[in-house]
Amino acid sequence: MRGVVWLVLAAFLAGCTVESFDYQATVTFSPDLGTVRLNHQPVASGAVWAASYSSFTDALRDPSIVELSGRTVTIGPDACARACADCQFDRATLAFALAADTTRVTGTCGDGDREVAIR
Repeated sequence: MRGVVWLVLAAFLAGCTVESFDYQATVTFSPDLGTVRLNHQPVASGAVWAASYSSFTDALRDPSIVELSGRTVTIGPDACARACADCQFDRATLAFALAADTTRVTGTCGDGDREVAIR
């Protein structure tokens, strides 16, 4: 009987492990953008934003949002998903360069030992 209790407890604890996802983004704003908001708060040029999510799915579901010049840009790891749809990313370091008419994303996304370059 005790063996069954330990087996159930071990299975419960294994199911409760939290997957970690290390996500960092650097956001550079072009000086010609005017007023820019990150998650509804005004930000200055060259601001650095970093976040930690419990999973890649959570990061995709709840990204940060930049509001500029009448448009909205998500600053999330969706660039990783576009580069490799079937990867199980556990980390990402991305740089976003925002200008009035373009958004450029560069960096890396990691899936275990695998690195995916984003350009």
